[in-house]
Amino acid sequence: INAEYMGLRIMPVYFAAGSNGSNLSDENLREGLEQALRKLGKRQKVMLLPSAFPLQGSKIGELTQFCYDYYKEGVSEVLPATASLSPLDGEQIRAHFGRIPPELFQVHDWRNGCSKIGEAPVEMVTEASAGLLDEPWPAMLSNRIVKGGFDLILSIGQITPDELMGMSDFTNNLLIGAGGHVSVNMAYAASAIYGVENMIGKADTPLRRIINYAFFECCAHLPVVFILTVMGRHSSGALVTRGLYIGDGTKTYQQAADLSIQVNQHVLEEELVKVVVYLDPGNYRSTWMGNKCLSRVKQALAFGAELILLAPGVDRFGEEDTMHRIIRKYGYRSVQETFLFLADNSDLHENLGIPGHMISSSSESQFRITYCTGKLSREDLDAVGYEWGDVHVMMAKYNPTELKDGFNVLPNGERIFFISRPELGFWKNKYRGEQE
Repeated sequence: INAEYMGLRIMPVYFAAGSNGSNLSDENLREGLEQALRKLGKRQKVMLLPSAFPLQGSKIGELTQFCYDYYKEGVSEVLPATASLSPLDGEQIRAHFGRIPPELFQVHDWRNGCSKIGEAPVEMVTEASAGLLDEPWPAMLSNRIVKGGFDLILSIGQITPDELMGMSDFTNNLLIGAGGHVSVNMAYAASAIYGVENMIGKADTPLRRIINYAFFECCAHLPVVFILTVMGRHSSGALVTRGLYIGDGTKTYQQAADLSIQVNQHVLEEELVKVVVYLDPGNYRSTWMGNKCLSRVKQALAFGAELILLAPGVDRFGEEDTMHRIIRKYGYRSVQETFLFLADNSDLHENLGIPGHMISSSSESQFRITYCTGKLSREDLDAVGYEWGDVHVMMAKYNPTELKDGFNVLPNGERIFFISRPELGFWKNKYRGEQE
């Protein structure tokens, strides 16, 4: 990776363990974490900054609790990096961070609680947006971090293929996860314009270079250490931890990303005709989140394929009222239609991340999308351009507890491809790139 654009800094790696065949236990994670933290010396005012997605099956919650166990009263606050997502509720906090006192948890205010700390140059933004955006990217960060006076900020997340950056987490856990609405919206817009399919599963992308540049140029004074996991499937189907990487520079990210590319990318020999994806209610409560899986499977689908989303927890389109209202108003249309809406409507201009999401959520009439949720009606889904399925009927037909990841043949002879945790991977057809 070109050091000039990745913002490479030769910084310590405090712990690194992992391989395609590793199976790290929770005790292995605790021991590795404590080994790294001992190297940092005594700290008295610590912020824990866990990524808010995905919490289920990522070890983010466990590692955040291990950090609290280590520092105890030295932990001043916990700020889940929610970006544009809804704040975690009490039930989620208890389920994933049970040993940490709930009064330590703070809410990230991405609209009104952030300050601009610098910017990435316009040339980088122009490259990342195929020339359609021609202004610097504003680096915004939570005031709780900027003004907090912490002597250690532990950013805790999972590296996996990602529709926004190419690979998730690392510096974007701060500048997106704890960033402001202007910078988050511009990032989503640039990602959609550049093409999610051109970035997902790649460690070095134009948008990643922007975020890394802004972080190392504008946040170098902050005492940030990254704690990154890589998760994967055991041959038995069980979810296991393949890697743990802890450090404060790009080497830590690159080690984790290299392993994730091995573990989480799935190259298939044939195009998929019927795909069933289970959206765990612990991770997916809106189509804003559920549609992340579209980018992860698009390149594996045959023309005219059917994508069935089993989404028992999805009850809205957007994570907040503004997002929900705008998506309901315009729907998930073609790229051309979305650009026409954008040209004439100020609500889209003021929330550029939403048309970015709409673009990456369109099938472009290449395949069918059926959402199965009892909480959004047939009329709701028809209005935004998706097909509706009865969640109870479809969950009985495609029971997630009985299906295995990959190809399944049902008793009636129907052949489907099942994905139980779309947030873990990226699927593509072996010959897709050659055809394009």
